[in-house]
Amino acid sequence: MHVGHSTGGGEVIRYLARHGVDRAATAVLISAVPPIMVQTETNPGGLPKPFFDGLQAQVATNRASLFWSFPSGPFYGYNRDGVEPDPGIIANWWRQGMTGGAKAHYDGVVAFSQTDFTDDLRAVQIPVLVMHGDDDQVVPYADCGPLSAQLLPKGILKTYPGYPHGMPTTHADVINADLLELSGPDLRPRSSGRIDLPPSAPLSRSMGVEGGNSVPTRGCPVRHREPVVAAGEQAVSNGFAPRRIDGAGHGLVQGVDLHAHLRRASTPVDIC
Repeated sequence: MHVGHSTGGGEVIRYLARHGVDRAATAVLISAVPPIMVQTETNPGGLPKPFFDGLQAQVATNRASLFWSFPSGPFYGYNRDGVEPDPGIIANWWRQGMTGGAKAHYDGVVAFSQTDFTDDLRAVQIPVLVMHGDDDQVVPYADCGPLSAQLLPKGILKTYPGYPHGMPTTHADVINADLLELSGPDLRPRSSGRIDLPPSAPLSRSMGVEGGNSVPTRGCPVRHREPVVAAGEQAVSNGFAPRRIDGAGHGLVQGVDLHAHLRRASTPVDIC
């Protein structure tokens, strides 16, 4: 399983699209930059280029200050009312940032903002879970998470209401538990490229699906995009919910609970 957060999500998708998925069962994008962050004619909802130019200027002139203010504010959502900043987390973010090369950071702003991963997303033929907080102030939710899930042939969007960009740290208990759901021994690549789960496994979270698209339930909504399969073929919906497609192309849901396999997790995980 390949896991990438933020810019690392782009690295995961580019790697899988370039080198294939023979050795990968599934992937996870967390608060990730794909498809593309910068505003263009084909991506009108992106952030304007002057915003990223400003970031580059701050990296070049006073990155020590930038690397303190960034985690103190938008990265972890510490600028939101009622959220108490954690000085240790902020200091650790600054420490990690200052160990990197200034030139790499400067060039990295262009890499993570202007790289177009659209074709890479379309090329990845394994189940990919897209995890994104809808209060992400760094990688805007509406222009990244939902679009990536739509472009991925077997993409699933899981939205975390109110979670910030740095949710793997601020909400580690939730994010880690959801990642563990995907790492059990029953998630094994098959010749079809899908991932099979026991049909009898109960449902871990409410997942309502109608006509191939999910109906978000209370809590963190989950959205599915269906792989194209022949009428009557037994399929696994994006590798998570066993499903049969009827002649009209509608998915018939069968419940699944990945929590049943948490204690037996064994799938190798690569984190970017």
